Amino acid sequence: MMPSATLVLLAALLGCACAATDYCMSQDQNPFARFGTRAPYEVSGANLDPAPRRLPGCKPVHLWLLGRHGTRHGREADIELIHRLPKLQNQIRGNKEAGRTVKLCEEDLYNIVSWIPGVDKSMAYALTVQGQMDLQTMGERYRLRYPELFDNSAASNFKFKYDETPRCQDSSKWFYRGIFGNFPASGEGSVDGLADFYNRCPAYLVPIGTDFVIGDFNKFKKGAEFSDMVRRVSSRLGFYHNLDVEDVDAMYTACSFELARNWSTGKASPWCAVFRDEDFEVLEYWYDMKEYYRTGYGHKVHEKLGCVPVKDLVKSLSKRVETIGATAPTGLVYHSHDTLLNQVVAFLDLYRDDAKLRENTFASMRDRKWRVTRFSPFASNLHAVLHECEAGERHRVQMFLNENLLPLADWGCDADSCTWAQFMAKFGHVLTDCKQRRLCWKV
Repeated sequence: MMPSATLVLLAALLGCACAATDYCMSQDQNPFARFGTRAPYEVSGANLDPAPRRLPGCKPVHLWLLGRHGTRHGREADIELIHRLPKLQNQIRGNKEAGRTVKLCEEDLYNIVSWIPGVDKSMAYALTVQGQMDLQTMGERYRLRYPELFDNSAASNFKFKYDETPRCQDSSKWFYRGIFGNFPASGEGSVDGLADFYNRCPAYLVPIGTDFVIGDFNKFKKGAEFSDMVRRVSSRLGFYHNLDVEDVDAMYTACSFELARNWSTGKASPWCAVFRDEDFEVLEYWYDMKEYYRTGYGHKVHEKLGCVPVKDLVKSLSKRVETIGATAPTGLVYHSHDTLLNQVVAFLDLYRDDAKLRENTFASMRDRKWRVTRFSPFASNLHAVLHECEAGERHRVQMFLNENLLPLADWGCDADSCTWAQFMAKFGHVLTDCKQRRLCWKV
């Protein structure tokens, strides 16, 4: 909290006291954090309990995991937006000096006018210290949960793969360190085309290009709910006119990325103070809708493409099932991006609403299932564990999203696991039906 003497000095410098407000973000112990793909991992409801997971009479023998990279800095375009804010700072200060009403508590206003960007374009996309922690602590949990997999196993029995981006490669290394206690030696991980195959898939690239020009995501920001949100934020900061959408997006971008990268310290971004929950909900819907059409149910192609990683999963588990004789535990770990994970979520028919997210359905979709924060925050992950059992069915499979057991009974499985027959009845078809070339190039 800011010293009272500093508050008095600030009030004197800005010309008047802040308008009375019932809310002070800097004192909020639980600020809004549902920022979709920019959300901290913990906000998703991820299971952080490291207690061992066991199926009676069974032992885990193989792990398959698809993970998203940890918390990163924004894109170059995000950082450009953030660098619009010093000009806005001066305008907010000018509003106070001119005697206009700024509806922020004194501490929030102080934090905004004393803020500095703290990022430049050289940091674009880079994994943050928080992102390193995301993956290392996750690896530590996995080791504690599955001691039979990792305690007496050689790291060489586990394959770590990723795309060409440094943030995915770094995430893989920190996850490896969490499991095995050290960074991988040179050559222990490898680039794999599966991790970003969609970037070379015309069937994926064409529709999303159109969406960003004429789609619902673009139309929503021109509608009444979005305009009302811009008006509220503008008025709260002492403006007599509506700010540009880019200015509001810049404040939201700084708010979301700064909160995520400082999550473990409990330090929120000063720019989060300019919004209230009703504003955040509009922006959350806007960004949820973006992902809905860019990676989810908005286009059939996404749930179709989701079969490609699932096919890799089935092949990986099948290979282990077909192994004759006792062998050491094994694993296959990928680190990729929200796009691939969201496509798998769609293929698995998770978080699907009966109605589409459209430009005019904000009010009716307040209770929607498709909230990206729930399944695709930073460091999100889907993993499957193959178990060998002493009695009954020889092999059983469990699947988890963000370390929570998926509703396997909905797939015709038992509540706690799928027998191998049940698993193959649900997913075995991908081995013959999922053709990447046909899906992407229609050949």
